[in-house]
Amino acid sequence: MTNNLLKNLAYTILSWFNFPGAIILMYHSVAENNEFSTVRPADFKAQMAYFKKRKFNIIKLKDLEQLLINKKKIPPKTIVLTFDDGYEDNYKCVWPILKQYNFPATFFISTGFLGQDFITPRGTSLRVINDRQIIELDRSGLIEIASHGHKHLKLANLSAEEAKNELKNSLMTLEGILKKKILSISYPSGRFNDMVENIAKEYFSVICTVLPGRVKNNDKIYRLKRNSVDSEVTFTQFKGIIKYGRV
Repeated sequence: MTNNLLKNLAYTILSWFNFPGAIILMYHSVAENNEFSTVRPADFKAQMAYFKKRKFNIIKLKDLEQLLINKKKIPPKTIVLTFDDGYEDNYKCVWPILKQYNFPATFFISTGFLGQDFITPRGTSLRVINDRQIIELDRSGLIEIASHGHKHLKLANLSAEEAKNELKNSLMTLEGILKKKILSISYPSGRFNDMVENIAKEYFSVICTVLPGRVKNNDKIYRLKRNSVDSEVTFTQFKGIIKYGRV
């Protein structure tokens, strides 16, 4: 049996059960390209329709924060949607679909590329959203704008001063655009260590990692788990991930 078939079988079984805690999903680009981290628009639409049909509880990241702070039970089938990097397709493709279902989400923005083309290691050119689009998303009330660093550097590879500047530049850029406090961050490339975590906690109240699994009531809001959805995730696997998390 191939590895993908084994995954499908495992996730099929997991999808039959409800597990305690919330699932934070991590997306990147939603578009027609060949990047590993990209989800096709048709697949994303099917995933959101499934949430609606099966009555999943889609909440804001800040609402999950309040549940954890106040030690309130996380409702069954709770999902938080997050998108890393800030690609323009999140504005053009993702946002209209979220509006259709009234699903909130958090967009983590790499501020050093606003309005520019980001070239992936595979050579794909992906446009990053601009200031005007960020303001429009924020004013919708449906989208939380948050930090994903400034130049998408691997923070754990930097000195303490370099890491601090990377986070401060991102924070100041977003707060300058939106004229409001930015509360959340996801680590670029998911890389962090104790030094990075301590610095991030100076500036942000909610910190997302790429550690997989469910967020439970005793978890720390500065080390939240997330589960990636990429081009290789089948719909069968998706239904297991949103119940249990990545395995």
